[in-house]
Amino acid sequence: MPFTAQSLVDQLQVLIPGVTDSEALSYVNRSYKWLLGKAEIKAEPLEIAVTQNQQAYDISNDILSIETVLWVTAVDAQSRYTGTELKFQPDSQRINLDYGTPDSYSIDNSRQSTAATTDSKAQILLYPTPSGAVSGGYPKIVIYTSVYRALSLSDSVSNAVQFEDALLARAKQLFFEDCAPGEKSEYWKAKANEYLRETLDIVNRRQDGLGESYIPSISYSRRKAQ
Repeated sequence: MPFTAQSLVDQLQVLIPGVTDSEALSYVNRSYKWLLGKAEIKAEPLEIAVTQNQQAYDISNDILSIETVLWVTAVDAQSRYTGTELKFQPDSQRINLDYGTPDSYSIDNSRQSTAATTDSKAQILLYPTPSGAVSGGYPKIVIYTSVYRALSLSDSVSNAVQFEDALLARAKQLFFEDCAPGEKSEYWKAKANEYLRETLDIVNRRQDGLGESYIPSISYSRRKAQ
């Protein structure tokens, strides 16, 4: 059965008496982000509304990796996206001021619109810049991505035991690195990597059509760009 962040917090508090829910959850979330990045677990597709003649669109700084970017023009009778896959265009080749239907994209950071801040914001840039009119929500950008979103105590994480073991071991490693560096942190670092390897094996088996009962499931709903 899926486990929750609360169950991880409870187990961490058994090992480390006196740690509050908030403190323990911060270690769980740091571990969760690590695991998502390493295992490249994909959440639901992220949809971004398109504006005519606009090239750059903000995306979450919590995106860990991007698998596929689609230029979607409609959905079919089975609610599947129809459109084209955009090619990734490295930064060094981003010299394209044309307007038209996008066929490629790049990822960049830029200063946020508020002049008083120097924080960077991740953006996706389209080439050429979309020039067609938008009607009924189409066209739109759809990104298949591994994205981190902080867990609350009630969030369900996965039905794969190795996920729970990897997250808990990593949380213990991070705690001991912060509070008591030494043998314990090294021990839990080794255990976290061991469980990570088992987790990746399960993910690979799933992709090969094996071990279907171990498919990890993350309780994300479809999200739009913030």
